[in-house]
Amino acid sequence: MKSDMRQDVKQSYVKPELVRYGPVQALTAGGPNGTNDGAAGLALSSAPSDRALKDDFATVDRAEILARLAALPVTTWSYKADDSSIRHIGPMAQDFFAAFEVGADNRHIHMIDSAGVAFAAIQALHELVQEQAAELSELRGELSELRRGAAVAELV
Repeated sequence: MKSDMRQDVKQSYVKPELVRYGPVQALTAGGPNGTNDGAAGLALSSAPSDRALKDDFATVDRAEILARLAALPVTTWSYKADDSSIRHIGPMAQDFFAAFEVGADNRHIHMIDSAGVAFAAIQALHELVQEQAAELSELRGELSELRRGAAVAELV
């Protein structure tokens, strides 16, 4: 499988296609109730993510991931092989690899890596929101005390 990927990397341009990086779990064309409701019912399971299939775990610095993500250039673009009216949005694989150093190479962004970066950044943002909410609550309490003190001073 790695040799196939190396051949793709050597080409100057590879038209996007479904590449198998492990077992594809399911591709179905049915809605949740079993009806065939078109595209809304399509589902493609990504690479296996079972803990039992992984090793060499390491925690990530979510704040650092967020900072790197904030600095990552995100643009709209068209594939050279497609009509220019077909637009996409996202980072370039080279920039993503330089920022996060994950994945097999700097020519592809694996779905699991982009999702992992998004999850870590969302968690970092959640933590920031919680910290700011606590600070805001504290400041509101101090403001209430100051207003009560000012009201008492006016009465005197």
